[in-house]
Amino acid sequence: MNKKIQSFTLPLIASNLFQIIIAQVSLAIISRRSTEALAAIALIDGFLYAFAGILGAIGLAFNIYGAKAVGQREETQLNDYLSSVLFLVVAIGVSFFLIFLLFGRGILQVVYGFSGELLRTATLYLAIMSPYILLTLVTFVFTSLLKIEKKTNYILGVSIISALVQVLLSYLLINGNLGFPAMGVLGSGIANMLATLCLLGIYGVLLRESLARGLKQRPRKRTFLLKKAVPLMIQECFEGLVFIIAFEAFVSRLGVSTLAAYAIGSQGLMIARLPALMYGNAVTVFASEANGQKNRQKILAVGKSAFASSFVAYVGIASLIWLFRPAFFQLFTTDVAVLDLLPAILPIMLGIMLVSPLYEITKYLLQSLECSRTVCVLTGCVNSLVLVGIMGFWRSGQLNFFFLYCLYGMNFLILGSFFAGLFYWTIKQRDPHGKGRL
Repeated sequence: MNKKIQSFTLPLIASNLFQIIIAQVSLAIISRRSTEALAAIALIDGFLYAFAGILGAIGLAFNIYGAKAVGQREETQLNDYLSSVLFLVVAIGVSFFLIFLLFGRGILQVVYGFSGELLRTATLYLAIMSPYILLTLVTFVFTSLLKIEKKTNYILGVSIISALVQVLLSYLLINGNLGFPAMGVLGSGIANMLATLCLLGIYGVLLRESLARGLKQRPRKRTFLLKKAVPLMIQECFEGLVFIIAFEAFVSRLGVSTLAAYAIGSQGLMIARLPALMYGNAVTVFASEANGQKNRQKILAVGKSAFASSFVAYVGIASLIWLFRPAFFQLFTTDVAVLDLLPAILPIMLGIMLVSPLYEITKYLLQSLECSRTVCVLTGCVNSLVLVGIMGFWRSGQLNFFFLYCLYGMNFLILGSFFAGLFYWTIKQRDPHGKGRL
């Protein structure tokens, strides 16, 4: 089982690391043209990523229940799920496309208060990026199908091709190289969309047989998948839009230098936590499939392998980041005040977030056992209690960065412990005599 999980997960880790690097290169190309361009792209990309991440929960629901159907050897049900999820993501994606295209300027004025040249630049970029939600959601479905079919090596290869296409197009279109007109922000948006279309085209060819079978079915599971996706969407909101934004609001009150050091540390933390997220992807496939087979031992084996691998990977990457910290710091800043803070802040962040593999893997295990609603409720309750605690200590004037981040880590430790206990309790309830069958 461990070998299967590694062969599934390692291409995903490599693919995501490569995409992170390429994204930074693409942003660097456009940021050299103007401050307005950098501000517009950074904010709009963050805005679109947030929506895509939340709505992408529909793809996760398809991942979980599609893999379960494979475990049950129900090919017809898998095809029903595929046709239904494609119907949902296209309907949602087209809706957002029209909203951004027709009301994008007003949204940017109201939400971000843009005006003048910045508003013009941002409106142009958002218009070009208006199909982003649609294309990204379809991409989520295609990659979920490849994961269910355990063809993650394809994801790595296609991601590399698409990313290289984006960098090449950005180089040609943004600055007007090799005879192409200099298009600035417009060129950045076009490069992004063309690279995504290239990605979808290749995936479509690779999945043509599976897609043909799925599209022959009527989308009869639309309501089912949407209901199952709602707790996953709310969970994504708690993790990203509510808890993280609220936490970072408190960090920002500790001073600009502390906020900058935290932002740089977060870049390292994002890379260190990446394997846990990818092993979580493996859990949603292998554990969901085992759930369909009602195989208790296989579910436990998947959980143990994914947790051990993600923990070792986290420690290894965190150690490398700390070992090469001077070079890592210099990638992001030359500000002396920030550089003085980073050697104290980075080990706090990396050390406390040792709990993240426990949280991520147990969360995905419970979601694979169809306990998404319970995960969502627990997350909301613990997040709220921790934020109330942070607010209380803040008002008392006793909150420094170390204490604040300890409370942040405690949030994940409590949730991870709850999730682990609930996971074993659920397994025991479904297999009270320990016979290995749920």
